[in-house]
Amino acid sequence: MWAGVTVDEANELVFLPVGNPTNVYYGGQRLGDNLFAESLVPLDANTGVRDWHFQIVHHGVWDYDLPTQPMLMSITVDGRPIDAVTQLTKQGLAFIFDRTNGEPVWPVEERALPQSNVPGERTSPTQPFPTRPPALIPATGVTLNDAFDLTPELKTSARKAMQPFGLGPLYTPPSLQGSLVRPGSGGAVNWGGGAFDPETGLLYAKTSSMRR
Repeated sequence: MWAGVTVDEANELVFLPVGNPTNVYYGGQRLGDNLFAESLVPLDANTGVRDWHFQIVHHGVWDYDLPTQPMLMSITVDGRPIDAVTQLTKQGLAFIFDRTNGEPVWPVEERALPQSNVPGERTSPTQPFPTRPPALIPATGVTLNDAFDLTPELKTSARKAMQPFGLGPLYTPPSLQGSLVRPGSGGAVNWGGGAFDPETGLLYAKTSSMRR
């Protein structure tokens, strides 16, 4: 971990936002999902025993370690009060769980994604995406339509410069020719995290939308 730890005194849990394994951009020497990397892991505060876990990135090769402390909040969904924990991510996603049992408050989908062409590498065929709330930044991934377009000439030049690189949606893997990804390793959300207003039910987060 390099982000902060969160203590849930009421439920006697300690929430750990676990970082990524090394090497960050190539995982050929660590095949598989690499539990408990890039996972939210609450421990029993009295015994240190793992209570539950949820892996937010499988076999990470993007430097998408969990960048910020988990956030505790009491929310009401469909009339049901929930002691929730929210993990914001570099990908601009917000994963929200019932902190007493690890169940996602809203469904999380495993979505198929492009795979690595690097020899020896085997990226995960899917990654988890929360169905709610929506992503914190409006666009992820990189296409030629994202080329700098101040003038038609600059747009043409930018598209030409982008074409040799791997392009695609969020979680487009590193490649031998190089890949352009968004958000970059600095994240949509980083160490500053977010803030929750219990009176209005609003979650505030500072975001960036930089590509790398």
